[in-house]
Amino acid sequence: MNKKDQFLAFVSLGALAEDLRCDTANAQLIAQMATTIPEHNIPHCPANAAKAFLAYCSGRTDRPFRWMI
Repeated sequence: MNKKDQFLAFVSLGALAEDLRCDTANAQLIAQMATTIPEHNIPHCPANAAKAFLAYCSGRTDRPFRWMI
C-alpha cells in the first residue's frame, strides 16, 4: 500500500468510528474530502496525518494544516 492508500484507510475507519460514536452520517463526505489531498502533500506518517485531518473535520482544530490544502 502506498502512503495515500494508508491515509485513506485510516481516515475512512476513523470517520466511520466517529459516525457510530456521535450518531452522524459524515463518513462518506470526510472520505471524499480526503481523496482530494495529493499523495505528495501527506506527511511521513499516514496515521498521524489521518488523526490531524479527522480532528480538523470534527472541528477540534481551528484551521487546516498546510498539507491539507
